[in-house]
Amino acid sequence: MPTTIFAYEPEIDGLTAADVMPETTIAYAGTGTQQRATLQDIDRRRYTWPLRRQSTDKTAIKEFFRLRSQTVEAFYIQDSESDECARTGVSLGTSILAQTVFTLPTSGENSRDYAADDANVVVYDDGSPVAVASMDTDARTFTLSASPTAGSIMTCDYHAYRLVHLVAPFSWKRLAPDFFSAAPEFEEVVV
Repeated sequence: MPTTIFAYEPEIDGLTAADVMPETTIAYAGTGTQQRATLQDIDRRRYTWPLRRQSTDKTAIKEFFRLRSQTVEAFYIQDSESDECARTGVSLGTSILAQTVFTLPTSGENSRDYAADDANVVVYDDGSPVAVASMDTDARTFTLSASPTAGSIMTCDYHAYRLVHLVAPFSWKRLAPDFFSAAPEFEEVVV
C-alpha cells in the first residue's frame, strides 16, 4: 500500500522545524554514571505543524490520523520552505548496460528523500534531460523511457517529501463556532 500524503499546509505562524539526533542514555546501576550514544548517523526532523481549519477539514484530518492508527503509520509531508524540499543535481550513480531504473542515494543527506511525483522531476544523462516513464515515491525510484549509454553520469532534480509519523495524539481548540486550531507534532522516520 502506498504511503499517503498529508496535504494540509501548516499556518506559517507557529510552524517550527528542528533537527534532532536520535540518542539513548545508558545508566549504570549503583554507580550513578551515564553514557550517551547516538542511534543513527543522521538527524531526524521534528515539526510542529499548526493548523487552523473549519469543521469539515477538522473532520477529514481526524479521519486521516484515525486511518493511520494515530501515531503508528508513517505518511509524507512536504516542507513548506521551498529551500527545504527542492533538490538539484542529486547523483543517481553511473548507468550500466540496459539500465532504466535508478534509485535515490541510500546514504548521505538525500538518503531520507522521497521524490514527489510532479512537474519538478527531471533526470539527466550526462547533463542532458531524459524522458522519465514513471517514478515510485515509496520505492524512491525513477524509470526512464529508454536506457542511457553505459557509463553515463545520472543526476536528477526533484521536490522531496519527508516521511514522518504523528508523535502523539493532539487536541483541537475551538476558535469560533466553525473554526478550530491544533498543533500536531510530526517526527521524521529515517529508514
